Amino acid sequence: MWRDLLYIPKQQKLGLLILSVFIVFLLVANLAVDTFQASHSLEKNDEHIEEEYNQLMASIQIKKQKTFHKRSKKQNVFSFQQANLFPFDPNRADSTTLQALGMPHWMIKNLLKYREKGGYFQNKKAFQKLYGLTSENYQKIEPYLLITPRTKHRESTYNLIDSNTITPVLTKVPLEKFDSVTPINLNKADTTLLKKIPGIGSYIANLIVNYKKKLGGYYSVNQLKEIHLKADSLSKWFLIDEHDIHKMNINKAGLNRLKAHPYLNFYQAKIITEYKRRKGKIKTLKVFSLYDEFKPADLNRLSHYICYE
Repeated sequence: MWRDLLYIPKQQKLGLLILSVFIVFLLVANLAVDTFQASHSLEKNDEHIEEEYNQLMASIQIKKQKTFHKRSKKQNVFSFQQANLFPFDPNRADSTTLQALGMPHWMIKNLLKYREKGGYFQNKKAFQKLYGLTSENYQKIEPYLLITPRTKHRESTYNLIDSNTITPVLTKVPLEKFDSVTPINLNKADTTLLKKIPGIGSYIANLIVNYKKKLGGYYSVNQLKEIHLKADSLSKWFLIDEHDIHKMNINKAGLNRLKAHPYLNFYQAKIITEYKRRKGKIKTLKVFSLYDEFKPADLNRLSHYICYE
């Protein structure tokens, strides 16, 4: 009985065998496909990771370049402001003076480092080589450079050792100062006379004289404030005669001569030059009151230094 139930005809046995082989084939094929897809996916994933890494490194490099360009640009972006400029000696000015001029910290550092190594600006053109100083900024600051030659502050005197030998001895001869207030003509005083005033040394004396040369003379003691000096405390020492001022013929002066004056900038000098070219001789400064570049205060102070013939 059981045999009849379990009996399978020969043809069915063959079909079951073929079906079993087909099922095994499908299982093996499915396993092979899964393995291939997993391997291919890993390769793609590796390629994707490598691509992202390359993109990241490229972006970092770009950021570095942008940062470098920003720093370089920042160094070259600064510009001296005319209102902040005043005469100074780049071989002696301290960091406070340089900051007052509007010079950036990195340039001050370069200048001081140059001097620490024994560097000395022999003339104005030598200052143009200061690292980071553009030609535009040099043109602005050049009129205010005071280059003083290296000097020894000692004079030779002689010490008698015996009747036959005279040995030179180097001693510093102090300059006599005024004992009391002695008013002097500011427009005629030289550095030697100025240094006799208590509180005025070589640096300040040169500052006063050089600014006087640039202006053509002083019409007021208060003008010393323009070179950052305490005019109120110095006023008792000075007398001023405007007849001593060397005036500039505005009708004959060219662009370079005009813009070299401390009270005229490039744009104002250009306007004056163009006005003369188009309309001829200038008879009064009032004609420039219509220009935005000239304020009433500008014309007022300039009037002390202008003549028309």
